[in-house]
Amino acid sequence: MPGLDVDLLLSVVKGLGSHVADGTGNRIYCKDDDCLPCLKDLQRLLRQDESETKEAFQILGHYNIATSDLVPIIVTYPKETDIVYNALKVLTYLTMPIDSASENKMLQAEYMQLVKEAFMEKDAMAVIVGLVAEPLSRHPRMTEADGLIVQLIITFIRNLLAVPDRAATAGSGGDHRTRLRQTLLIRMFDDNVMELLLVIAQHAHAKPFRTEAPLLMEIFQQVFKGATAADLAQATAPAVVQRQPGQSRRANIVRPKGSGMANERAAMERQKQQLRQRSSGPPARHARFGGLFVRRYNAEDRGSVLRSNPLASHLPALPEPKKASKTMNEHKPAAQLQSQLLWRLRQYLEQLLQAGSFGVVMAAVLQDLKPGLHISRLSRDAFVCFFRFAKLATAFVRIQQDKAMKQKQEAKKQQQPPVNNGDTATSSAAAGDAVSPAVQHGPDGAASGSPTQAGLKAGSRPDADPEGLRKDEGQEEVSESPFACVSAIMGWETFHMVHVLWIGLVDMPGKAPEKDWGMQHESLALLKELLFALDLALYVGTPADKRAADRLQRSDLQSCFGNRLLCYMYLKGCDVCLCRLLHDDMKESGLLPVVGRLLKNFNFAYQPRSHAVDLVQALHIILRMLDRLNASGVPLP
Repeated sequence: MPGLDVDLLLSVVKGLGSHVADGTGNRIYCKDDDCLPCLKDLQRLLRQDESETKEAFQILGHYNIATSDLVPIIVTYPKETDIVYNALKVLTYLTMPIDSASENKMLQAEYMQLVKEAFMEKDAMAVIVGLVAEPLSRHPRMTEADGLIVQLIITFIRNLLAVPDRAATAGSGGDHRTRLRQTLLIRMFDDNVMELLLVIAQHAHAKPFRTEAPLLMEIFQQVFKGATAADLAQATAPAVVQRQPGQSRRANIVRPKGSGMANERAAMERQKQQLRQRSSGPPARHARFGGLFVRRYNAEDRGSVLRSNPLASHLPALPEPKKASKTMNEHKPAAQLQSQLLWRLRQYLEQLLQAGSFGVVMAAVLQDLKPGLHISRLSRDAFVCFFRFAKLATAFVRIQQDKAMKQKQEAKKQQQPPVNNGDTATSSAAAGDAVSPAVQHGPDGAASGSPTQAGLKAGSRPDADPEGLRKDEGQEEVSESPFACVSAIMGWETFHMVHVLWIGLVDMPGKAPEKDWGMQHESLALLKELLFALDLALYVGTPADKRAADRLQRSDLQSCFGNRLLCYMYLKGCDVCLCRLLHDDMKESGLLPVVGRLLKNFNFAYQPRSHAVDLVQALHIILRMLDRLNASGVPLP
């Protein structure tokens, strides 16, 4: 902002209020009479701030206005809606993502960290929840002002979660900030902010929340950032220690044999013993000593003088290092989350899936992403966020269903009576039920499928149904698909959008300026996870899931034309079959030839080894699905 009046800015900040001592000696914040006009003036100055210099932002960050004035105003005057609303607007400006064209990005990130720390104050997040409670109670008859309040709070929460933690450096005093994000998440759980987001997400398909669906998706992605699906599936409830009355809070810890303290004590004893043995012997010189040596023997009076070191050691000649090609470094893993936080995140993800909030948000975002990259109104970051969050939820559901299937198989093994060695046919049939999908083929020699939601049928010709899958038709009304919670992202639209985007990125030259290696990897990772879920659905899905999975993996899918199959395919005016998606000899654009080409021409300069792992896993699941189609007698295109 040209000609920024610093004195005017400081006078506006001073007009907000100050800390005073009450009758008991405690310091409390007391706002001035001009507090509300000063908050509006701060908003005007921040709106006019230049994106390159951010002079007003840096001055406010230097004086840490969030900790000294804004958060105390919110906590002290929670009933004054206008004051809290305008203070929150100033905080939203102070936490907006850093512009790529701005200067002093590190300094701006440092000031945003101070705002994030300020909201560790007790009741600060709770006041925000109270601010939006009344507007939400008037839904669906919310006014325009109510919608603006909800939009502001969603934007502020997104900004606060997107503030990156400062990396810890040796000798720095800010190591606690690496755990700041985890502390903020725990605070949000305790102050019911996460419950608020869950309620808003359930209505993301309706006004005025429809336009905020991408922000909600980004918030959820930031919440689960750093937690993998495997970590969430393995998270367990923290143990509760019950203490007897009168028992001390300090636990009586008994260190087991071989513990860290015992090993350290034994190592110190070994070092002392080696030092005593070394000091008791004759003095020795190091291997590179270049003086004179005298060798004496007990049987001789005179010694022999040696001009070379008899203990000299010569380093072996090492070959010259070969010039290796430059390799892409792996992304550093995020800091490991606390076990208690992991458990709460797992419970929250299960609530998102079971309550339908995940499906509502992702379905709304998918409609905005359908036009494609650089055509949709959403940015590139929204595509990446969609891929990551969809992959996390799909992998979490798949791991849970796979674990439940293995538990059922183990229970069947324990209930089965022992089989005679001579009865090989019976033993083979009994063992077939306990084979994992990774090594077992289905009843028709395959291992893939896709689920449908209960009550929805996919119309097809009677001869297209395998006889073994039609006998359970009576169970459709009482069975519920285990994959219904992620059905919104398992439609044909998702497959087609991700596949087209991935093929377009693959066909770009490696050094092209439009090439986006990160998005190429994220799109392949999502495709791979969707195919793994399809494969598992044939084993753990409902009878309707299995029948629809069998139909959709055959070449003749035109009988399903026009029906929405919540078994991961949404054929709406599209006669493209899964076979052509997997393998297309005419265009060489199927998954199989493209994955094979990527493996053959893997570029270590732009792709880390984790990309190669996803390529191999994708090739594995594609070949398994093609084996099933071949065994079913489906001719490939």
